Amino acid sequence: MGDRLHRPKSLGVAYGLWLAAGPLGAHRFYLRRYLSGLIYLLLLALCFAALFFYLAAVPLTVLILYLLVDAAVLPRMVRRANAPAPISEG
Repeated sequence: MGDRLHRPKSLGVAYGLWLAAGPLGAHRFYLRRYLSGLIYLLLLALCFAALFFYLAAVPLTVLILYLLVDAAVLPRMVRRANAPAPISEG
């Protein structure tokens, strides 16, 4: 089972998840970036909550900008996810 967690990550899969479920942070969870994936989920929840106060434009704008930045840095995130873990001495 541990082998499945350390399989190389695919840029194509990461972009597919970004395109299909980007606002849910699926691409972040795929790349083992759990905290930033959670931030995506919280931002999306904030968008829905803000709908009741007609303020959804603010968190929605942040979410869209965050997604656009991710589209640009996704190749680097995949490279880092596939990099070998540093060996600790001690």
